[in-house]
Amino acid sequence: MIRKLSSICLVAVALAGCEQKVSATVYLRDVQQLLSSSAPAEIPVEIKIDVYETSIEQECQKPSGQKILEAVAAHFEKATLLGCEKIAASMNGRMSIKATTRLAAPEREDAPIKYLIELQASRRPDENVDPLSLRFDPQKYAELQDDLKRISMMSNIKLSDTRVSVAVNNDTGSPVSLFFVPGSFVDGEAIDTTKDRALQLREEAIIELGDVKTAFLGKNGWAFLLGLKHQNQQTQSN
Repeated sequence: MIRKLSSICLVAVALAGCEQKVSATVYLRDVQQLLSSSAPAEIPVEIKIDVYETSIEQECQKPSGQKILEAVAAHFEKATLLGCEKIAASMNGRMSIKATTRLAAPEREDAPIKYLIELQASRRPDENVDPLSLRFDPQKYAELQDDLKRISMMSNIKLSDTRVSVAVNNDTGSPVSLFFVPGSFVDGEAIDTTKDRALQLREEAIIELGDVKTAFLGKNGWAFLLGLKHQNQQTQSN
């Protein structure tokens, strides 16, 4: 089953009034399913990529528009063009692309990732929690920047200006105990110390990375989102 990252924005030109964000929805049933397997496992995830640039809405039907699509697709499993539009009260237009990445539980936490950006669930049987992280490939990021610049010298992706948020949805049928660490905001509240939370059935928590953690993601290729407590720890928490 293909899950959706609600909207990932990789912005080609950073102009005033253009918000840059990476937002995702993660379903805990999917995460638990991957973690329960002893072998490496993954689930495809659809993402929406919005590329902003002056007059880019005119490129959809041109060869340059196809080249932009191909540049993005080269760093994901696949990609298709959703459409282009002019943004009101802005010099920018928007090209929207749907791409497929993955939520993965690899054999090793430091295993290379396939795509530009992925979600990763890690098994830590000797600890109290299994981490859910965002993975990012700086090399693929640099390659995509170079590809876009060859198409248009104005193009530039600025991860440092991007707001990263992940909505965690509990669709498991029972409460799930989560663990958050400093460097993020949860439902708008800054996490200054480690924090436990029991996410109730059908409840959703929104995690937003702070500036330092976003910079860490760009430099080091990963950022911790949350920990899922092991079953015995959940029983104690509940």
